Amino acid sequence: MYLFERGTIHPFAPTGTQRRDSAFELQVRTALSGELPIESDIERRFPIWNAPVP
Repeated sequence: MYLFERGTIHPFAPTGTQRRDSAFELQVRTALSGELPIESDIERRFPIWNAPVP
């Protein structure tokens, strides 16, 4: 997910209806922290459920 106003991204790993894999999201965050502008504030990690798919 890209946070436009902050210019950062945060990993989002949905696993089902209104569920996500937080442990995997943290692994991805750690792996990509040197490559991409990862959001450092975990409180700003919010999912967008039921987004339209093109």
